[in-house]
Amino acid sequence: MNAVNIMHHTLFWFSSSLLLYSAGTFFIVLFSEYWYQGMDKVPAAVFDQYWNSNQILFIAFAVLSAIGLWHSKYDQRLA
Repeated sequence: MNAVNIMHHTLFWFSSSLLLYSAGTFFIVLFSEYWYQGMDKVPAAVFDQYWNSNQILFIAFAVLSAIGLWHSKYDQRLA
């Protein structure tokens, strides 16, 4: 592939956002079984911290995907 500037390609932004989101949520899902075993084992503050980090990862995914859609105008010029 002849890429002049990879930062102007839509798939770069989408794949990087998907990689960030999937890597971050993978570890959250690993620990979720421990959290849901019993409410007395895990404090509410710890659960909220991981829940909020999952939401922040989703926001980062949405923003980076939107940047990729915005950069799709460069894909049309290159074709």
